[in-house]
Amino acid sequence: MPVLIFLCFLACVAAAGQARPACPYGPAPCEAYEQADAVFVGTVTKVVPATTRMEWTDADYDQTAYVAIKKVYKGYESRSIVLRQLGRRKAQKFIQGASYLFYANYDRASRIWEVRPCGRTVMSEYAQLDLRYVEGLRGLAGRTRVSGKVTRFNNVADAEGAAPRGLAGVRVKLTGGGREYEARTDAGGIFEFLDLPPGRYRVEARVPNTLVFFGAIHTGPDPIGRARTLELELAERGCAEVILLYTDDKPPRPEGGRQVGR
Repeated sequence: MPVLIFLCFLACVAAAGQARPACPYGPAPCEAYEQADAVFVGTVTKVVPATTRMEWTDADYDQTAYVAIKKVYKGYESRSIVLRQLGRRKAQKFIQGASYLFYANYDRASRIWEVRPCGRTVMSEYAQLDLRYVEGLRGLAGRTRVSGKVTRFNNVADAEGAAPRGLAGVRVKLTGGGREYEARTDAGGIFEFLDLPPGRYRVEARVPNTLVFFGAIHTGPDPIGRARTLELELAERGCAEVILLYTDDKPPRPEGGRQVGR
């Protein structure tokens, strides 16, 4: 699978637990939390009509999802919610029995709750980055934050649907404004920098020599156009996120013929 197509696939799956090639990777966690009217973890107990095939998640049809709420992080106090996912709005579709971290919005004109397309609503098994943010929100309010994940994947096996694996204990260096900052990834491969001055930064990970750099998934618009850049922009009182992908396979070659690697 060509590198840019695979990065797009990973970005969409990581962001939504389903393929939506027309969407960018979406906002960073702090932006998604700010934009949502409600943030919660819940299990889809019923969907009408049911999503029985993954390719249906992009189809233009209405779906009603009934959700049992497990934990609320923002803006909703009931133990259940009904989401009206309207096909004409290209709304995300859900799978019965699956658990998600939801970023939901209330449409006051139509009086419905919905999950809008191209956000960060994600199956719980892929929500580690978001949960790291919402679980620690009390200590993060008003602070700048750069976060991300260092992952390893197998070019062939993981391209068919397996999630890249986080690399624990990796040293991650952030360089910008004439200064260097360093952190280590946790057991899930996640890293975090707090209270940095706004500006442009370059991120680097010290991975084993057997691994080569495959690409980077950035939040915000045009993640595929930035698939090989290690630079990111941190706004004042803002946040930024990047997922670094490494492989031990022979890395693919871009159109110019130059091999992508460290």
